[in-house]
Amino acid sequence: MNIEGEKMHVLMTANTAWNILNFRLPLIEAAIDRGWKVIILAPWDASVERLKNLGCEYRPVIMGAGGVNPLSEVASTIRFYASLRRINPDVSLAVEIF
Repeated sequence: MNIEGEKMHVLMTANTAWNILNFRLPLIEAAIDRGWKVIILAPWDASVERLKNLGCEYRPVIMGAGGVNPLSEVASTIRFYASLRRINPDVSLAVEIF
């Protein structure tokens, strides 16, 4: 956890970086304005460069789209959990679009 005086680490994750950019931009800007470190965990798409230009740190994660294969979903969950443990954010916002 964050010790008082250290920079807050905020994780935002979704199944597309586009979703984070388009629906969480004001939140990203507010967090960065406060001096917080914003980390994006999502599959790569064209929105990643804009997020980086805003000052976000990007971490890729592989997720299947519209997954119906249980083994693939378990593998995605394990990859996601491993990333989450490495990042160890102070707070996270996770969203999923369907």
